[in-house]
Amino acid sequence: MFTDVKYLNSASFPVLKMRSTDAHGAIKVDITFQDHNGERCLHLVTEYGRRYGALQPLTLVMKQVLYLSGLNDPYVVD
Repeated sequence: MFTDVKYLNSASFPVLKMRSTDAHGAIKVDITFQDHNGERCLHLVTEYGRRYGALQPLTLVMKQVLYLSGLNDPYVVD
């Protein structure tokens, strides 16, 4: 079901990266292993979005630039 499975324990926090097979849509999946407070993060992002209206479009553009540049991964193992 998955190919290209990599466990990156050298990043700031462990990451499991994989891609589903072509038969399952070739979807990239990243699973991080870090304790965090999701509710606190949600409130922070919501407040920033309220204060700074251009934050969402700017974030989406930056994410696309990082993706196209190959810089969206915390660490790459070859």
